Amino acid sequence: LALVAREAAATVSSELFDGDPVYFKVADSVGIYVRSEPDVAATRTGRALMPGGRVRVLERRRVADPKAEPLGRAFLRLAPEAGGDGDAAVGWVMEHHPTSFEAILVRDDAYVPPGDASDRASESGSEI
Repeated sequence: LALVAREAAATVSSELFDGDPVYFKVADSVGIYVRSEPDVAATRTGRALMPGGRVRVLERRRVADPKAEPLGRAFLRLAPEAGGDGDAAVGWVMEHHPTSFEAILVRDDAYVPPGDASDRASESGSEI
């Protein structure tokens, strides 16, 4: 049995979220497995994001994929901390379903992580 090394998918574009934390919500109807690399064929890490959960995202990367032309397939790089309301799940997840292309994760700019509301109130001098 011979294993053949597979070349990683080429990056089409990358967007870093390096300012304020950016959170995404997992669609209520589906979960998604976390992968080791931004590639449909990448190894699953053994972690999954559950429906309705939120995660902090550090980067959106589009990679070449013949099934997702012309823009490529979007992957989100998860922050190394729990960063939401789920367990820590370091790795990459697809932003859209691999065959139906329905959104799996949606940006949630209104989300305030537990414990963050009081921090923001003290910074602004107001109460929540």
